Amino acid sequence: MGGSAFALPKPGESPLKICRLPIDIYESLGENYTGRLSTLYERVAIPRSAPEKTSHGDLDIIVCSAKYQFSVEDLAAKLGALRYIHCARNPTTNFAIPLGDSLQSGIDTSSDAGADTQCFQLDVEVCTTKTFDWEVFHKAYGDLWNILGTSIRPVGLTVNHTGLHLRIPQIEEKDRKRSLLFLTNAPADILSFLGLSQEIYEAGFESVEGLFRFAISGRFFRRGSYLKEGLKSNDRQRLKQREVFRRFVEEYLPAHPGIGQEDSNSKSKIDSKEVTTRDAVLQEALSTFNCRPQYNTIIAEWEKKQQEAEMWKKVAAAIPLDGDKLNLVIRGLKRWATLDNDGQLCLREVAILDGTGGLPVLTATEGGEARLFDWVKRNWEEVKEREKRRVGEAKQQRKTLSKA
Repeated sequence: MGGSAFALPKPGESPLKICRLPIDIYESLGENYTGRLSTLYERVAIPRSAPEKTSHGDLDIIVCSAKYQFSVEDLAAKLGALRYIHCARNPTTNFAIPLGDSLQSGIDTSSDAGADTQCFQLDVEVCTTKTFDWEVFHKAYGDLWNILGTSIRPVGLTVNHTGLHLRIPQIEEKDRKRSLLFLTNAPADILSFLGLSQEIYEAGFESVEGLFRFAISGRFFRRGSYLKEGLKSNDRQRLKQREVFRRFVEEYLPAHPGIGQEDSNSKSKIDSKEVTTRDAVLQEALSTFNCRPQYNTIIAEWEKKQQEAEMWKKVAAAIPLDGDKLNLVIRGLKRWATLDNDGQLCLREVAILDGTGGLPVLTATEGGEARLFDWVKRNWEEVKEREKRRVGEAKQQRKTLSKA
């Protein structure tokens, strides 16, 4: 969190000063606390820092596979933390750890008026064995993945905390989250697919410009992705908040007007004949990562869902009600309607609260849609009464239980 987790003390707490860490102290603390955490976890790592960084707002350490069971209080004690912030659903716990006198001497504390204790912030992220390598890779080199993420977005690729994903176009238009198809979280495979050198990546970057040169070497880089009028809202936020990303967009690219332009002779860019369209990237990704079966399943499930949604719109249009009364009937049809052994629509004896009813199944049969609408027109009033009665009985039951 950039050292801001403890910015506001809780009522009754004394203020803390969370200090920025000069690079030498950051490295010393990193060695110390990876050692401590290694006695508790099988794997411990600090993501590589961005080049030219002279200080850090916090120390981030990623861990997985606890060697034995212990509580967050035990962990805080092991780390010597004065305070911590832990949320059950958040894999990262923030610790405020006092700086020793020897370390404080190397830190600027001139603005510490009112702070009782000089601390640094340690963030420990617990992940699974399956995601450990990816998390360390994804968080390395500061803004590198902010730059690469903008580069690969136009061809339908996205990275998040779980790995590299393909966005399925026909689904993305209506539901971005459901459109994601997981490809891989193996760093070497991702670098290879993006046309980035693993050797250069592993060697690291001595300068920010070296990191920029690496980012533009990928086969999907094109400068048009970074034109301000084409940036997404998240990108615009990064321009304000992420210094290296801003330097890339506002300084490096304008200073190098020739890079990333369309060039039919360049086989390393998306503009080449090698890969020309988003669909071509989709097909290549499905083959490379053996994801075609999963892709076909997602498409089939999505199409089924869309067909059912369209059917329910038509059913709603056939019922002479609106608002809450119409919603009551639609919910009732999903809970009460079913198919008998002969494939005919009928009403259940007992409602199924999490069901979708027999209507979608019937529409898939020959002449099913016509039979469905005829049945709905003859039975919607009975469905309304049954559902209204069920809702009333459920309310009464809750009242009785609350009084017991």
